[in-house]
Amino acid sequence: MQIPSVTQVLSPWSKYDAIPPEVLQAAQERGIRVHGACFAICLGLWSPPIPEEWQGYVKSFRWWLENAVAEIILVEPELRSAPPNPQFEGHPDLVVRMVGESYLSLADLKTPVNHFKSWAVQCAAYKKLCLDNGYEVRRIFSLRIAKDGSPPKANDYTGSYEFDLGIFLNALACWRYFNE
Repeated sequence: MQIPSVTQVLSPWSKYDAIPPEVLQAAQERGIRVHGACFAICLGLWSPPIPEEWQGYVKSFRWWLENAVAEIILVEPELRSAPPNPQFEGHPDLVVRMVGESYLSLADLKTPVNHFKSWAVQCAAYKKLCLDNGYEVRRIFSLRIAKDGSPPKANDYTGSYEFDLGIFLNALACWRYFNE
């Protein structure tokens, strides 16, 4: 039995098919390179230079990290759901303890300007993975880091977790039905 990733499960609803291939490819490259630079910062590792037009994203991320994060707990771990739950896996971007908070938060980095509906469902799936692996994440949000280097915008999904997780589990059931 194949264990799908969160990204695979949600791919039918990504709406990427409406984006011209060259635009999508450029956005994917930007996301990979910016995420890599941000993760390297979190881990204290060297990162290859990124193009000038993407450096604002890293500046925005650094601002958030320096001003809002008290402790980094996990950086893009590979997590798998715990049996007997429906099996899936994923890589949540960051699990952190925010300044002034005693509980854990999950942050999913995003570079698009516009908010996507699927992000709440994605974050709910990541929270479930964290809980299944012993990380008591309470708060979940996407963090839209800014191209111009300004402070990022957070979209909090904590209050809709149960609903969003239900959507993901239904999508997972559909994925299994059509792929197994």
